[in-house]
Amino acid sequence: MEWFDKNATALIAAGSALLSALIAGGFAILGAWLNNKQNHQGLKLKIEHEKSKESRAVLLEKGEEAFACATRWANSSRAHMSAHRRYMLGLIDLSERDALIKAYADPDTFYRLHILIPIYFPELHERLGLCGSYLEKANKIANGFDPDLSDTEVDLKLLSDARKRFRENLALIKIKLQKELASKVSE
Repeated sequence: MEWFDKNATALIAAGSALLSALIAGGFAILGAWLNNKQNHQGLKLKIEHEKSKESRAVLLEKGEEAFACATRWANSSRAHMSAHRRYMLGLIDLSERDALIKAYADPDTFYRLHILIPIYFPELHERLGLCGSYLEKANKIANGFDPDLSDTEVDLKLLSDARKRFRENLALIKIKLQKELASKVSE
């Protein structure tokens, strides 16, 4: 006990130093852990933001391309329908109609639009199908037209109706694409 009495102050000082070191070390470890956790969360947020930014950029690019394709398809289809209509009215002959259609044929645009819409804008796929069916109907009317056997007035009205429905649905696709792109730009 005598030894304890002589060294008590030193033991208390050593114990206090050890306890202080353990407490300081614990707080240092806790601080490092909290800092790492915060850095990890910040990094995750940054990565998510970058992914979102890249995704938005791709969607904008593909949306602009789809809009341009829809516009080219509308122009090409307008030229085709105009050639059919002029033939049905007797303003041009069959070979002239076919030459005009061939000159304005743009199958790459049609196929590209039918790739972009289902992948990037699936909510517009059904409307795109409607456009295709109205255009197909108009082409059947026009291709089945015979100047000697057909009722020109009835066929022109049917062609005009199918053409109108095609234009309306394609315009709705373009409007929805515009809205989607505008919302992505403002994000």
